[in-house]
Amino acid sequence: VFDSRDCVSFPKVVSVDVQNCTGIKAQTSSFNDIRFYPNPVSDKLFFDSPTSLNQLHVFNALGQKVYSQTNLAKSGSMDMRSFPAGVYYLNYTISYETKTIRVVKVD
Repeated sequence: VFDSRDCVSFPKVVSVDVQNCTGIKAQTSSFNDIRFYPNPVSDKLFFDSPTSLNQLHVFNALGQKVYSQTNLAKSGSMDMRSFPAGVYYLNYTISYETKTIRVVKVD
């Protein structure tokens, strides 16, 4: 059936019921809840997390790995007194998700 503009016209109305069901559970991330403090740091950098950290790597501004630890607890500290003052990048992994943050070391 064609209408006055030569467009196809369907005389029947079709109703579609769409349900909001994707089969994927809402994912929550522990990254928003982890805290590294104080920043800037002069001696010990503390961390608190709702879950344990699988890995923690520290890189200097040149990209060289200067510290590495695996299987950390939910909270703890890292002694940074021996690190020269500068910018460092902490790369940490929680449950197969990895994030990098910037930390400033001061004397």
